[in-house]
Amino acid sequence: MQRQESSEERKNRLNTNAKRWRDKNKERVAVNARLYRANNPDYSKTRYKNRKEIYAMQHKTYNQNARLKVLQYYCGSENPFCMCDGCNEHMLEFLSIDHMEGGGNEHRKKIGTGIGMYRWFIKNNFPSGYQVLCHNCNLAKGFYGICPHTPGIDLIDIALTLEA
Repeated sequence: MQRQESSEERKNRLNTNAKRWRDKNKERVAVNARLYRANNPDYSKTRYKNRKEIYAMQHKTYNQNARLKVLQYYCGSENPFCMCDGCNEHMLEFLSIDHMEGGGNEHRKKIGTGIGMYRWFIKNNFPSGYQVLCHNCNLAKGFYGICPHTPGIDLIDIALTLEA
């Protein structure tokens, strides 16, 4: 005697079969979707309007995860931190990507800023030449060429040399 499948098992089986059919018939699915949208012009507007908060939250979550993934990769740690000697900043809000050889401004002009930059890192398989620094260390490195946490460095001497 064969066991009766539960409603959950039946639902899973039907979903799997439907997905398999959609994967095999992608063109047909696309044509049907276009026809439906053409015959129901308010569908997309209403759907977006009703799900606006959900889409915004999904977008925000995706962006946060992309940024975290990049920071984790360049730190080599699940918990990102500033890689500067002597700085122990670990709050995600204060961490940024540093172009180790400089040239960050030109690079940002090419690829964009914000989430676009993090997507670029992921899409390009995390190229070398970058590290994670906190914003303070990153700015100091940009302005003075060196971070104040570097052992044996006095920023006042550096500032005076720059003025001269």
